[in-house]
Amino acid sequence: GMVSPLGVCTDDSDRVFIADAGAQAVHVFDLSKQRYRQWTPPKDAPRFQQPVAVAYDPAGRVLVSDSAEGAVFAFGTDGSFLGVLG
Repeated sequence: GMVSPLGVCTDDSDRVFIADAGAQAVHVFDLSKQRYRQWTPPKDAPRFQQPVAVAYDPAGRVLVSDSAEGAVFAFGTDGSFLGVLG
């Protein structure tokens, strides 16, 4: 479940993304398919420390701002990890 939900955004596919600093994850609720997933970076990448904000950009990426890591994590619309900015 959610521990410390902070930032929230939606995309154009009826999904809700919630940055959760306490769970160190992004919760993904697919409302049309009634599915739930958690996104985190892969083990070989920097980990979330305190994800506080999430945004969906026009290129179709989900961007997650981590205030403790001092970086923005980028994910594809399918949850694939694209890399870290910053």
